[in-house]
Amino acid sequence: MKRLLIILMLAAVTIVCFASADMSVRSTNERVNVVFSNSLQTEGSRSSEETFILPATEAEIRINRMVIEERDADGNLLNTLRSIDTDRVRISNQYVMRELYSFDVEVVEQIEENGVTSIITDLDYDLVSLNSVAIPAEISSAFRGAYESFALNYSDSYLRNLPESKPRILMIGNASIEFNLASFIAWKKALGFDVDFVSTAECGGNTLTAIDAYIESYYYTYHPDYLILFGDTTGEYALPTNYYQSPDGTENDADDNYYTMIEGDDSMPEILVGRMSFNDLGQLLTMINKTRIYESDPFMADPSWLNKALMVAGNYAEGGLQPSTPTLTCDFFAEIFERDG
Repeated sequence: MKRLLIILMLAAVTIVCFASADMSVRSTNERVNVVFSNSLQTEGSRSSEETFILPATEAEIRINRMVIEERDADGNLLNTLRSIDTDRVRISNQYVMRELYSFDVEVVEQIEENGVTSIITDLDYDLVSLNSVAIPAEISSAFRGAYESFALNYSDSYLRNLPESKPRILMIGNASIEFNLASFIAWKKALGFDVDFVSTAECGGNTLTAIDAYIESYYYTYHPDYLILFGDTTGEYALPTNYYQSPDGTENDADDNYYTMIEGDDSMPEILVGRMSFNDLGQLLTMINKTRIYESDPFMADPSWLNKALMVAGNYAEGGLQPSTPTLTCDFFAEIFERDG
């Protein structure tokens, strides 16, 4: 799903720091202080963006110091300005993802205009909380890794030393399959998960609106880490999914991540969602039995398979869309697999 791909790539992206810059970051629960110096001149204009964690729903930038050098095309110094240009440091976006409150800060490091290059060589600014939120008592183990890679200041943020909560799974499906899931639910509980199965009838109906409202209410009460949807989008055991129109308007794309975007006005998930699609009970039992065997008794006669992966991507798109999303997903996970050995 395209939105989920974007989220995965954002969550695991390596932080891009200022080019040839010396940077220091210090965090409290009220502010993040950033100091950097930079002397590199490159062609054209350039900007950098960093993500910072701050327990607040609103924040602002306060610039303490800014030094700008103006240079000609050969790099010769023309002028040094010590005035503050507030347009060159701004909050470009903000996100909420469960316990994480984050802000993207964009710095326009270099502007080239009429043969003169303006470079920020020294900068000291604070990202200051304007509307603080309560520090959570626990953190989701399912999301901690994303938090660590998502923000530059995780190591001294309010999240770093929080204990991990007991993981919880919310399962949703047709009431008729609950009996068939009993052993699977028992297995997940034996692994240490809290598990709840809820039928579509208990959700208030088998509609997108009813299921979404139930998940939101359940989230604010129990904070599940995982959501498993049982059933395809059509057929006897169908569960609805959200559809959104592609950028060129030629196709509707399925989007289960819709159910997990609960807090904040963004596309960041508060729950990790997956779907077991099946058209009959035989298919369901095959999937849950394979999952349990994989987790409880994997084939170990030749364990080399644990370090191998096969990724298969479709290449389909309607209209004028470039069919690249599945390939990008495979490339993304291939990089992670290679990095982690």
